[in-house]
Amino acid sequence: MTHIIHAFLEVNEDGTLNVPDKYLEPNLITSAHAAGVKVIAGINGETIRVIAASPGLRTAFAANIESFCRTNGYDGVDIDWEYPQDAADRRNYTLLMQAIRSKFDSSAAPAPSWSTSMAVSGVDYWGQWLDYAAIDPSITFYNLMAYDMHGPWSSHPGHNSALYPGTEPDPGYSVQEYMDYLLLTRGVSAAKVNLGVPSYGWKFNNSEDLYDSCGGLCTNVEPVYYNRDIPKLIGNGWTRYWDSASSAPYLRKDNGTGFITYDDATSIGDKVDYALDTRGAGGVFMWEISLDYNGSSQPLMDAMYTAAAGDVNPIQVDTTAPTTIDDAPKNWVNKDVTVTLKATDNDSGINATYYKVDHAAEQTGTSVTITAEGEHTLTYWSLDHAGNREDPHTAIVKIDKTAPISGASVSPTIPNGSNGWYTSDVTLSLAASDNLSGVTRTEYRVNNGVWITYNGSIPAFGEGIYEVGYRSTDQAGNIEELQIINVKVKRNTEVPSPNNGNYNPTPAVHHGQIVDDSIWKQAHTGKVTILMEKGNKELLLPINSAALLGNNKLEIKADGVSIGIPSDVLTQLAALLGREAGKEDQIVLKVEKLNATTTTDMVKNGGDKNTTVKAGSGVYQFKLAVVDRNSKEYSLDVFNTPIEVELHYSGESVNADLLGIYYYNEASGQWDYVGGTVNKEQKTIAVQLKHFSQYAVMEYNKTFDDVPSNHWVNNALKVLAAKHVITGLTDITFLPQGEITRAEFVAMLTRLFGLKAKNPSVFTDVDSSKWYADAVDAAYEAKLVVGKTATTFGPDEKVSREEMAVMLVRAYEYKNGKDAREGTKADNPFVDSDQISAWAVEYVQSAFVEGLMKGTGNNRFNPAAYATRADVAQAIYNLLNRSSSTN
Repeated sequence: MTHIIHAFLEVNEDGTLNVPDKYLEPNLITSAHAAGVKVIAGINGETIRVIAASPGLRTAFAANIESFCRTNGYDGVDIDWEYPQDAADRRNYTLLMQAIRSKFDSSAAPAPSWSTSMAVSGVDYWGQWLDYAAIDPSITFYNLMAYDMHGPWSSHPGHNSALYPGTEPDPGYSVQEYMDYLLLTRGVSAAKVNLGVPSYGWKFNNSEDLYDSCGGLCTNVEPVYYNRDIPKLIGNGWTRYWDSASSAPYLRKDNGTGFITYDDATSIGDKVDYALDTRGAGGVFMWEISLDYNGSSQPLMDAMYTAAAGDVNPIQVDTTAPTTIDDAPKNWVNKDVTVTLKATDNDSGINATYYKVDHAAEQTGTSVTITAEGEHTLTYWSLDHAGNREDPHTAIVKIDKTAPISGASVSPTIPNGSNGWYTSDVTLSLAASDNLSGVTRTEYRVNNGVWITYNGSIPAFGEGIYEVGYRSTDQAGNIEELQIINVKVKRNTEVPSPNNGNYNPTPAVHHGQIVDDSIWKQAHTGKVTILMEKGNKELLLPINSAALLGNNKLEIKADGVSIGIPSDVLTQLAALLGREAGKEDQIVLKVEKLNATTTTDMVKNGGDKNTTVKAGSGVYQFKLAVVDRNSKEYSLDVFNTPIEVELHYSGESVNADLLGIYYYNEASGQWDYVGGTVNKEQKTIAVQLKHFSQYAVMEYNKTFDDVPSNHWVNNALKVLAAKHVITGLTDITFLPQGEITRAEFVAMLTRLFGLKAKNPSVFTDVDSSKWYADAVDAAYEAKLVVGKTATTFGPDEKVSREEMAVMLVRAYEYKNGKDAREGTKADNPFVDSDQISAWAVEYVQSAFVEGLMKGTGNNRFNPAAYATRADVAQAIYNLLNRSSSTN
């Protein structure tokens, strides 16, 4: 025996409990607990319907049950509501059991370990008014009343508790069918079901045999009790029969009418075996045990125990609650969290594990996924097959998926010179906030240099042009997207600017080309195209151009140039007014091609030793500004979204492979390389610009004294030098047979693709202050490299040819978006292929097939040999060509 349900308490209409006289038996509790048996308070009565229908009464009822069990030592409650009868009852019964379970769980120990059970029917006539799916998380076990299948309500005598249907005329009246209904039709877990068997039967005084018709409802029917009645009848005018089809006994009167249905030790044993062996039920119970007691023994209870003890899993006493643990992360995380609950029970085993997140409904399961941001309380506990319920545990899950927000403050707060220039030193301060996990670090870098942790101050900026990038990281590991602020300092006496954008205090007079309203309706393939009339340097656009564009892009074509302006740049520009725009306000685009003399003079300073710079186009001055009603002009330092500019170049006089777009850095007096994608057929080069200035197409022709024109790497070296991917050891030497480090090689790859790091390094041997730190981190984020180990990169180690093959193929896959190794599983063509490391075999094969690398001669690859600087230049040149040809 594991549990005793002590029947019955009743409930008053105010939710208080009606305790019958002599109900309380302290000795029962003490003796049961001493034997490891739990005692459950049973409650029945029609008043349950009234209580269940009222939220207030449900709460009071649950509190009264908790108080009663605590005061008198009971181990839980069993509700016997016979029966819910409609949809309202079905909903309210669920709410009632949830209220009781919630009260137990939220009360002091041992209440969370108390069981909540209920008596249920095995026929749909009554069972339809129970919502098992909703009520199940609140229920420890169900007591299936598999008896009273026939009685004074029947039209013929039949078995009180048939195990199988047999020859019963009416379907649905057997233990087998009751279990089918509960487990199969309603989806209840067998482990939570206790099969009920009776210690009583029914005597049909007017019937002679099993299934005789009563001609209506049977009359003159009375209950009989096993130990009081049955032994005295058998052989004294009554004969016992066994219905093998139903696995049930019955008595017939030898003379005259009389039929008795009942259960004996044989039928009880069959039911126990069926419940535990065949259906995997959690247990069996008897209604009710006093009717089995004959003064010295309990034959039916003994039969139950004997059958259970002979089972593979005999009934054992288990008074110890399960133990459940979680694997919830202890710190803040920046992604969805799935917590696994692991429950153990060394005796009866785990019945179910329950959990709830914050104030959500209770659920069952061992895997809990939490996706919402914030701090969440996961409460969980488990129940074993003996009905022991452990005290709830809690785990705090902290999720923060939102990066911090940083801001920069400049002093002076606005440029004190014209065109966005400052005329005095500038100081910058940073501030960051994070609404959940909190900020752990803010860092900055100047002109794409190394990242520096912000400690409250940044050294003042003197003369020059500075791009200051900054970002913050929170405790969950979220890293803010790179934020940029531009500072231009040149000490002079220009008039201070009153505006956050560049501001010209002198009223500007614009006589440019005015855009006709009809042009905005002529969008084609997602863009509106405007042709600047020859001789015009300015285009006057309405201030609401962004709204007129809609989702289109604005394309302006002028002499030798095409400019694509996204609508959000026009929105950003209009916002400089600091007020609602009016019809008098305008956007002005200036496109001016400087005269030939100016171009020649500016290009003269474009190169260093052994470098020839030749103009591939004129120098263009671009300017985009908003002009207010008073003719005052405002412009942007940096565009939120890049503007695409395409310049035509002179194809006859330049080498297209050596071309790039450059902008004139007023502070340094030098031309800075921007980049560009060349279209040789159209003789154009396109680039994405974040700000406007003076731009030109230039041919950059670099030579090295130790690489003659007939050297096999000469052409590749020229192209990569023109793209500023590779530099020499000095201005005039390259050292083609020299070796190269892993950091140097990765830096070339990242320069080729324009990669920038977003996150701190994962490598412990990559110091953030080193020149290569950003390149290594960017390559890792793009999956071009994985490191020597999970935490080391080996930046100063020489790069081997097989290492170079791996990184080249990964770079090729990154650029072209496909797996270069797929379909290249043939044997390696090199005679020394057995010397290639296992992790590099397919990469070397792919590098050869894709034309990224060749052997070193004599059909050898020399995988462990260090790559020379010439090898590297040629390989990266091959990568450049293969990437371009597959785009």
